[in-house]
Amino acid sequence: MELPFNDKLFSSGHPALSPDDKTLYFVSDREGGFGQTDIYKVSIDGDTYGEPENLGPSINTTGKEMFPFVAKDSTLYFSSDSYINLGFLDIYKSNIIKDSSAKVENLGAPYN
Repeated sequence: MELPFNDKLFSSGHPALSPDDKTLYFVSDREGGFGQTDIYKVSIDGDTYGEPENLGPSINTTGKEMFPFVAKDSTLYFSSDSYINLGFLDIYKSNIIKDSSAKVENLGAPYN
């Protein structure tokens, strides 16, 4: 099924649902982002979708954010190539969903 916020002008991918199935998180290179690919969210109400919202500069960088996943406790996990990292596309976590001022944390070894 084609989602109503997709467009041929940009790519969207790596969808992940929130634990309550009311929010879809995804990655896109759509215009207006902070970097090469950013993480966005969109609300879901039955078959109706809201407008995509960029998660902002506390998550997104000038590089690539990829592979969002939301755990049962609403912790957002994702990969990025632009934070201080141990390698390419390290795994990070943030409590941004529950706390808009939450910081991003590298999971470190042995994950990265």
